[in-house]
Amino acid sequence: ERIADVLRHNHGTGKNAQSKTESPPVLDGDILVVEDNMFIALEAEEILGELGATSIHVANTVAEALDIIKEHDIAFGFLDVNLGGETSASIAKALQKAGKPFVFATGYGDDSALVKSFPDATIVSKPFDNGSVSRGVSTAFSKRN
Repeated sequence: ERIADVLRHNHGTGKNAQSKTESPPVLDGDILVVEDNMFIALEAEEILGELGATSIHVANTVAEALDIIKEHDIAFGFLDVNLGGETSASIAKALQKAGKPFVFATGYGDDSALVKSFPDATIVSKPFDNGSVSRGVSTAFSKRN
């Protein structure tokens, strides 16, 4: 299934699924990917590029991500929950304070303490694919409005 078709016809289910009648956003502006595994970061970057993102900044630490947020007007964040010895909590708080949508990408499900501390956050489960990322992006933008 082509990513454009997924965006147009979003057939997702579950608590983070988007209604079929909503028009999903096309990513524009500066996008932040925070992931400590470079292979997963590259996969996320590729999928987000297919969703229209043209300016993607990749960080693998909290400090690097916060610097990117200070230097760029981030339009959307794709955040790994667990970054080795740290979490993406402060990054999520910075994006939330700025009114910018984001998703948490996690292999731990909805039960991690960080995910529970952001109950309205959209979750994309790892391993992710084009469909789950596009649904996550659409849901995160729809929650913002």
